[in-house]
Amino acid sequence: PKMVTTRALVVDDSTAYRRIIGQAMSDIPGVEVVGFAINGREAIEFLKRNRVDIMTLDMEMPLLDGLGTLAELRQLPTRPRVLMFSSLTREGAQATLQAMALGADDFLCKPNLSEVQASHIAPKEMLRGLLAPKLLQFFAPHPERLAAAGQAAGAAPAAPRQVADLSLFRARAVVIASSTGGPAALEGLLSKLPARPPVPMFIVQHMPPLFTASLSARLTQQCNVEAQEATHGLLAGPKVYIAPGDFHMRVILDGNKRAIMALSQEPKRNYVRPAADYLFESAVQVYGRQLLGVVLTGMGNDGCAGAGAVKRAGGAVIIQDKKSCVVYGMPKAVEDAGTFDRQGTLADLAALISHCTRL
Repeated sequence: PKMVTTRALVVDDSTAYRRIIGQAMSDIPGVEVVGFAINGREAIEFLKRNRVDIMTLDMEMPLLDGLGTLAELRQLPTRPRVLMFSSLTREGAQATLQAMALGADDFLCKPNLSEVQASHIAPKEMLRGLLAPKLLQFFAPHPERLAAAGQAAGAAPAAPRQVADLSLFRARAVVIASSTGGPAALEGLLSKLPARPPVPMFIVQHMPPLFTASLSARLTQQCNVEAQEATHGLLAGPKVYIAPGDFHMRVILDGNKRAIMALSQEPKRNYVRPAADYLFESAVQVYGRQLLGVVLTGMGNDGCAGAGAVKRAGGAVIIQDKKSCVVYGMPKAVEDAGTFDRQGTLADLAALISHCTRL
């Protein structure tokens, strides 16, 4: 079969970055770099005349910056997938979250070229290693294969799917897993929930440190909920808690039988830290059958084993539907394993969460 080519546009005002990103992209099988632009204005003009499947977009550029470009992309009849290059700073994290809300699909932290050169790895090799999985999640020839790898790790599908009657279901806590597309999905979900969640809501969003702190600040500001980054030993109350980047988060009982958060830096699980599976499995030990699991958009299969644990304990699991996901990987792994009760849009999931957590 003929290889389908993914057409890429590289947008960056730095000559060095344009060259290295271009070389790294060209080295990924199935990707063809069809153009370069030195600012957003050039990028928009190029997109009006050429078919592009994915563009990498720098944040800070003259004439039209990354956020301005995203706003203008909305006016185009079709738009490519957008991968932001972001700086690993607090300002960079805030701008990146704003970019995701404006429709960027994913982001990468921009490596410092002088540091990379000092590490004796060719910059384009390093960038290719970072870019390849990001592109594959959107354009893998067979997403089924990625999900199949996920299914093998999860529980074997239950013969007939055991579906809970959610009209009668009551949750004392909610656990949420999200990855690619997650920041915007969480914003969409939480903004449709009551301002004060009646129960603790624990979230694992795959993101670097700094970014998770910015995410909790942004969710608090945009969604009118109290969201905070979890800390070790923090007592769980009716709030939204986000696992900090690079730490696994579990819910455990303290000596007084109160639910608290425990953070650890054990090895990655499912290639990620934080891993939602640890959160879900630990919360089952605390909340048992009164736990609601939610699996949102993302690549891979984190949350699949956790969803199985929630269902086996008699809890309920709801997943985001394919149409509304940026990447239908994590929810698909749960769908394939058969360990969920309902599937729907963010509005559907918000209504179910509100219903299941009402006091």
